[in-house]
Amino acid sequence: MRKLLAAAGFAIEDETDSSKESLQWFEAAVARMGSAGAPTVSLQAVLGDDFVLMARTVAGNLADDRIRTVSYICRA
Repeated sequence: MRKLLAAAGFAIEDETDSSKESLQWFEAAVARMGSAGAPTVSLQAVLGDDFVLMARTVAGNLADDRIRTVSYICRA
C-alpha cells in the first residue's frame, strides 16, 4: 500500500497497523454471535446472511497474517 500511495503522489505522514486490535474485535464478535447470534443492528444488516461466515474468515486471515488492517494519513 505504501508503494501505491507513493506512486499516486501521496506523502505518508502516519501509518497505524491495527491488525491486533482488529483480530481481538473479530474474535470477540464471532464468539458473541456463536452464543447469541448476530445482534439485530449489526454489519449483518448490510452484508447479509453470510456475515457470520465473513467475520470468521476475516478473523482467521488476521490470525494467520494473511491480511492486515492499516490506516494511513497522507499529504497530497
